[in-house]
Amino acid sequence: MSVVPVLILIDVEPDGFFVGRTENVPWSGFERALDVMADVRAALGRATGRDVHFTWLVRADEQIAETYGSAGWAFERYRSGFADLLAAQDEIGLHVHAYRWDGGTMGWVEDYGNQGWVERCVRTGCRAFAAHFARPAASFSMGMDWTNEATVRLVRELDVRYDFSAVLDREPVPFPPRDAYTGVAPDCSAIPDRPYRAARDDFQRPAAERGDGMWVFPLSSRVARVFPSWKRGAWDLVRLRPIAPRETRKFFLQDDPAELQPAVDALLRRLPRPYLTFAVRTHEFRSADTIAVIRRNLESAVARHEAGRFAFTRPDEALELLGCA
Repeated sequence: MSVVPVLILIDVEPDGFFVGRTENVPWSGFERALDVMADVRAALGRATGRDVHFTWLVRADEQIAETYGSAGWAFERYRSGFADLLAAQDEIGLHVHAYRWDGGTMGWVEDYGNQGWVERCVRTGCRAFAAHFARPAASFSMGMDWTNEATVRLVRELDVRYDFSAVLDREPVPFPPRDAYTGVAPDCSAIPDRPYRAARDDFQRPAAERGDGMWVFPLSSRVARVFPSWKRGAWDLVRLRPIAPRETRKFFLQDDPAELQPAVDALLRRLPRPYLTFAVRTHEFRSADTIAVIRRNLESAVARHEAGRFAFTRPDEALELLGCA
């Protein structure tokens, strides 16, 4: 029986997306997530007989700097919480969105179509992380599951070791019409179905030689039907798209277990050397009902398979278990 590495990727963020420019309130979802995931860690440890580690990807970018006065606000505000996570041997990394304040509309634009702005946001986050932890961020993800060649090149240059921005099998799609976005989600329909060191000239294919370099961890995904809001429905209708299209959706822990668990089983059967990623944003922890779903999904994933098969790991541990390190 091969051990399946499982990475729990927790985006540590404000409780909203297009937050008010002066809405510098505490991140209550993250505060609750610290307590909930401590209980989950203990439960998973009992179920698997293994140490349990999570990966926390923390927002630090231009929106955080504008709203909170410092891109590294969360690192300082929750200093003791992050110290506890490091003591538990969790991975703490960086999560960056490309929000830009538009004075004309007096609102945020998530500006992935502006490469210069994207790179400014990435550099701002990396500086804030390094200033607090006295080291580069080893783990990284862009918001909205977005990336491109130039951004991958930049984070590699900034000493990122593990990138969690690409979603397995996802085709390029326009961003949802709510609020304001620019750019298009990347084409990841042909990337490898395993962690790989990206080629220097094409992040969607593995490097010809092993060597050193950044690892891309394609995020586990499933095909899910979308039931859009009336705005999305009208937008699709104008463009002659199906009213209820299907999308490639990464494994979110808050999703309906009846839909998520069969997809987990199918992916385990499909991959020759399986691994799993599950994602969750900290704002989901504000709801007791959602917390119950998160717990049920993790407990069900373990219960449906042989005891001890799953290892909840950091990225470095996952690579070792997969024979890649």
